[in-house]
Amino acid sequence: DPENPIPAEGGEFFGAADLRPLVGGAGGGGGYSLDAEGCAGGGGGGGGGGALQIVANGTVTIDGYLYADGGEEGEAVDGASCAGWGAGGSGGAILLIADTIQGRADKGRIYARGFDGGSDGRIRLEAVTNTFSGVSVTDPAAVRIEAPGPVVAAATPTVAITHVDGAVPPEFPQGFNGEIDLIVPQAGTVTFSFETQRVPSGTQLELAVKPSVGGDPKQERVTLDAEDCSAGICNVDLDIELDPGAYVAEARATFEVPSGL
Repeated sequence: DPENPIPAEGGEFFGAADLRPLVGGAGGGGGYSLDAEGCAGGGGGGGGGGALQIVANGTVTIDGYLYADGGEEGEAVDGASCAGWGAGGSGGAILLIADTIQGRADKGRIYARGFDGGSDGRIRLEAVTNTFSGVSVTDPAAVRIEAPGPVVAAATPTVAITHVDGAVPPEFPQGFNGEIDLIVPQAGTVTFSFETQRVPSGTQLELAVKPSVGGDPKQERVTLDAEDCSAGICNVDLDIELDPGAYVAEARATFEVPSGL
């Protein structure tokens, strides 16, 4: 409507709360351009902030700046009398996982801010010990989770999804890149089959199935019983109810390894 042009809207971050899968921010909308002789072009939307993940066995020290800010919008070409500016992009995502996260409150910063109308992104810090604190060391405020960092052992454990409703996933799945690895015939109860190696019986295995864009994940858990295991290899099935749509599935098992292994 030339009389009531609609201004561009800022990008909105749609990633899952736990940042798994890790996705960047959304770009802002482009500006309007009215259909009039000699009218200038509308400005472009700002890009969404990127996605950054750092995982360490040990300590992550933040003594500098980590940025996943949204991008600046473009201005109306040759003036704004018959065209509008674009809108800023949303902030992206930053996920840090370690045994210890630390840094200097007067020096270290982590930012995932939206730009001019774009929503803020998300920052998530997972560590047993987290001393990276202070006023405005993160913007937006980080979600802080007390959780162990990765475990290193001489016998490295593995967890693999071997079948989904009888179909075999590809050797190198690309679902986290937005590709479709396999198609399940119908929604409803979907059976996932797992194989673990060097994971002790009694360990709880967790399956998280997350919409590929936005939305909260669905999670189910199953405990590895001794009868499921032989010679260090365990096989177990787990059912989960899924609605129609595209998903990214992840499986993990968390257990303590005695020192000296």
